[in-house]
Amino acid sequence: MSPLSIILVLLISLVYGVIFLILSILNYKLFEKFSIIFQFLITLLFSFDFGMIYLLIIYKINYGCFHIYYLIPIILGFYIAYKFKNRAVNFCKYFKNKRKKYWHIYKIKLYIK
Repeated sequence: MSPLSIILVLLISLVYGVIFLILSILNYKLFEKFSIIFQFLITLLFSFDFGMIYLLIIYKINYGCFHIYYLIPIILGFYIAYKFKNRAVNFCKYFKNKRKKYWHIYKIKLYIK
């Protein structure tokens, strides 16, 4: 395995951890109203599918050679995304409120043109 493919797999694993957190939060939000057994089954299926997609990506990059140190960037990406989740949510709320506050000004400018 070349060093370039190792770096590529590590970067993809980091991004994959971030995507995994985002989609697992979305999965939780979508199915929180259902029964606990249904939630468990959907989460199990989601995790299995997400793991299989990761293995397919690894297979395309370096022919399925999976090392245990590929899990470190996944966990690191998950942790980084979890730490910055609240900041991102607050930024989105701030931007949304700011847009609502000044929306009438943009509306007037659109009519003038």
